[in-house]
Amino acid sequence: LIKRNTVIDQTVLNVDIAPTLLDFAGLEVPPYMQGISFMPLLDAAQRAEVAPFWWPNHFAYVYLGLKDDAVSEAASDVARIPTCMVWRTGESVGTQPDAKLTEYPQWKEWTELFRLDDDPEETANLANGPKYAPLLQKLREEMDDHMMDLSLYQRSPVYRGTALPH
Repeated sequence: LIKRNTVIDQTVLNVDIAPTLLDFAGLEVPPYMQGISFMPLLDAAQRAEVAPFWWPNHFAYVYLGLKDDAVSEAASDVARIPTCMVWRTGESVGTQPDAKLTEYPQWKEWTELFRLDDDPEETANLANGPKYAPLLQKLREEMDDHMMDLSLYQRSPVYRGTALPH
């Protein structure tokens, strides 16, 4: 299926493994399952057709954290880990930069924004730069839309019954 020494540049996530295995087996992917089959990326002809226009170039990472009263005394250090949301994009046919937005909803001043195409080591936080305010807003809106699609705001103790974080 894949020729030796083939390099595939598209990002796949751990949530894509189960849909891919189901696809290999010829089974339907249940609608409640996150992720998509990356089988089209394994075939050179399909990859050329699919990758530039259809394959997702973004993903979210969410750490929902724990409330202090939800953990035992022995695990209290875990409760201090901040709830964290990350929105990672890739270049999109020249329309969007390779960027990463990290937000800690309980600590707005910790927001981080990096242009990974210019700063792959994430050394220059652009979140407070006026020049990058439009990019920050765009990424926040994309992340909010994605999180709402996954109902993650409703699952998070930080957002339960509250407005969106921005």
